[in-house]
Amino acid sequence: MSSLQEQIDQTPPNGILNLDPPNGEFQGPVVFRQKIRVMGQNSTIWAAAGPVVQIEASQVILENLNVEITGKEDQLSGEEAVALAVKPGHPPTLRDVSIRGNVSGLDTESGQWHYPNILRLKTLVCSRRHDFLFRIVTPVDCEVYS
Repeated sequence: MSSLQEQIDQTPPNGILNLDPPNGEFQGPVVFRQKIRVMGQNSTIWAAAGPVVQIEASQVILENLNVEITGKEDQLSGEEAVALAVKPGHPPTLRDVSIRGNVSGLDTESGQWHYPNILRLKTLVCSRRHDFLFRIVTPVDCEVYS
């Protein structure tokens, strides 16, 4: 099986790449150098350090995809902590894309995001209200839905 980067490079300009299998795990990093559309099918592109995904072309479309840095966040800095890096002037279209790690090159997302990887809930009692407190730090205004 070819690597994800090979699949990206072999997709013709304006072509569609369907990540298979659905819900799959694909090791990065990867670089998009031409306009293509990636149908992620709820798959994940990951790397221990970033940038995990680099966009260097205009009009790249990513759909139904997760992009994750899997290394220890407290040991990563600068480019290593970036999950998605976008070359200036080449904003991609992102639909149903979740990102674990920092973003660079997108004004609406750039900066450091700090939120828990996991919430340790301990023992929960049935039919009883439970309140939890955790801290989220974002570089831009956003809304949290529960």
